Amino acid sequence: MSKTTHLFIRGVILLGFTMLLFQLIWTGDINRFIAPRMMPYFYFALIVMGVLGTIQLFRNDIDDHDHHESCHCAHDHDYQGSKKKFAFIYALFIIPIFTGLLFSGHVLGSSQAQTMGFKHELRLATETGIYANNEESQQVAQQIEQDREESATDNNDSSGIPEIDEDEVPEEYREHDEERNIEVLTPESMYPELKEEMLATDHIVMTEDNYVGVISLLEENPDAYVGKELTIEGFTFRESDFSNDQLVVGRFGITCCTADAGIFGLLLEDDRLQEIRDDTWLRVTGTIETIEYNNWQLATLKDIEIERIDQPDDPYVYEQFDYSEL
Repeated sequence: MSKTTHLFIRGVILLGFTMLLFQLIWTGDINRFIAPRMMPYFYFALIVMGVLGTIQLFRNDIDDHDHHESCHCAHDHDYQGSKKKFAFIYALFIIPIFTGLLFSGHVLGSSQAQTMGFKHELRLATETGIYANNEESQQVAQQIEQDREESATDNNDSSGIPEIDEDEVPEEYREHDEERNIEVLTPESMYPELKEEMLATDHIVMTEDNYVGVISLLEENPDAYVGKELTIEGFTFRESDFSNDQLVVGRFGITCCTADAGIFGLLLEDDRLQEIRDDTWLRVTGTIETIEYNNWQLATLKDIEIERIDQPDDPYVYEQFDYSEL
């Protein structure tokens, strides 16, 4: 393959990715891949790839023979390698373009949720300082988690991992340490205004803007909101250890892109839920109480009202906390 052919193919690939990015913006499917806060970088990538692709096409006007003659060198200016090799390499870039154009509307659902698992790690983060901007605090968190697992194994406790004793967690990782400039981020410190709103109202309505914050606050201190009404919308999924009358209603929360997506939802238990299949979108209203699941004290809803709804145009919710302020 001549150099001109290579330049042409590379230009087409770059313009193909440019077309893919433009289609994602035009159709709105871009929201299925990245958080809105990342859009400036996305526009930048769109412009850069469009410019580079156009330059590559214009470079095809170069006469390789004349260039070789003017170079007065003994080597060949063409790229070395078999056609099969180059076809395979270029296919690695071309195939994603076509799959992106054809299947960009895919939405994460119950199958991905079951793979990730219904985890509630914010309390561990709060107690150990995982949110602190310090590597040492994260090492302490990991060591405590390892000790808990070893303790559960030694006690032949198959029901789960025992709760952390707060005495195990050094004070320096739970409060601000001026000497080390460590500030542990907890949901209450991340969403102080939302916390006050939730405590002041009798009916908490979860929206796309407050979804992640509400779930985070409920996970941190569910007892503070017991007795209040709450309305939540989300898709349903079950894990393998759930009974037929148990399911999770939640949504995928995204900080940067779908690669860091995590489940934010509530575990519900009601006989009427047995008839509901995975990936069914519901609006559920009920009274907040607590339930124990794998030794976690979680928020749940009782006396629930169930309504089937359509999947929203944007099924994901996004982290609203601005980490740039840290």
